[in-house]
Amino acid sequence: MCSKSVVLKYYKTVNQDAFKNYELKLEHVSNEKMRELTTEQLNEAKQTIDEIILDLQSNEAAYVGKSTKEMYTFALQYAQIMKQRTQLFLNDKDYMQLRDEYLTDNMQWIMQFEATRGNEKVFFNGHNGHIEKTSASLAGYKSMGNYLDELYRDEYFAIGTDFIESNFQSKNSSSGDRKNYKVKNHNDLVDAFKEVESNIFYVDFEKASDSGDLEEIVSKEQKMANIGDDFRMWYKFLKMFYTIEMTPNEAYDGIIIVKEATPTSVKE
Repeated sequence: MCSKSVVLKYYKTVNQDAFKNYELKLEHVSNEKMRELTTEQLNEAKQTIDEIILDLQSNEAAYVGKSTKEMYTFALQYAQIMKQRTQLFLNDKDYMQLRDEYLTDNMQWIMQFEATRGNEKVFFNGHNGHIEKTSASLAGYKSMGNYLDELYRDEYFAIGTDFIESNFQSKNSSSGDRKNYKVKNHNDLVDAFKEVESNIFYVDFEKASDSGDLEEIVSKEQKMANIGDDFRMWYKFLKMFYTIEMTPNEAYDGIIIVKEATPTSVKE
């Protein structure tokens, strides 16, 4: 767990005794083991993380004196992320709803942090199902993009992605095997651009509104790409497993269309 390593590394700098104590208490907490922990173990981890947050907040001046303000700020935020991660597993039935709430909280933190450094804009990359503004997923959770749209209005600019044919890599969560899969997607939006010579291109929906035909296409509901990192071979035969039905210009401000997408290479 990246957040755990950052927090412990910080304690190694500012408080050796606390480092040894928390390293031992969080020994069994990692990305690989979190799903295997019992409710009792998760509650113990949460208690330890609460202790860390309180300790960091109570000793801010002393710890900043032994490090830097920025190092302290990141350590505290990573501790908060550890708590979020633990809360997700303690509230499994609300996992998806809480996940996007936490994604929104963390994006707001990034915005505020960057503002202190004089940066007015933040670019982030995310899954279509998280960045889109309409919470269109049949899973029923409110998307981060929906929250951000409510918070920032016109200052939140969402760019979705879609494809005509995609050869992609994904993991089967049951077996743990990562494989390449291939699916095709046709909707009125991508098909309107199938004769475009370029393989990858961008469609700005505000400019698309200048064309009556395009305005009609981007304003009506259609099945758009939505593939996560959990896929089974038989999913390719049912579009509901790799698309979400949404209205393009309500979900996004523009879209990147890839006619033939190729898979990334994952390096462990």
